[in-house]
Amino acid sequence: MKLAEKLTSEAGRIAQVERSTALIVTQDDAWRIVLCSDGWCDTMGYSREETIGRDLQEFFADDSQRELGKVERGAKPTDD
Repeated sequence: MKLAEKLTSEAGRIAQVERSTALIVTQDDAWRIVLCSDGWCDTMGYSREETIGRDLQEFFADDSQRELGKVERGAKPTDD
């Protein structure tokens, strides 16, 4: 596959995700949002411009953030 075809194919996949009504979000290794769907934006009440680049953890409830911290440190989540 030629580079131009690869770029067109990748752009098409990104456009499909962005237009989706499903709640889709992807993040990088530092938990920064790099891609989100229209469904995510509509449900969360933020524009794509307001969302991209933000830490995904900002969107978690406080309890979820605490649980995520446990998982990041290697502990298993509990069923408190």
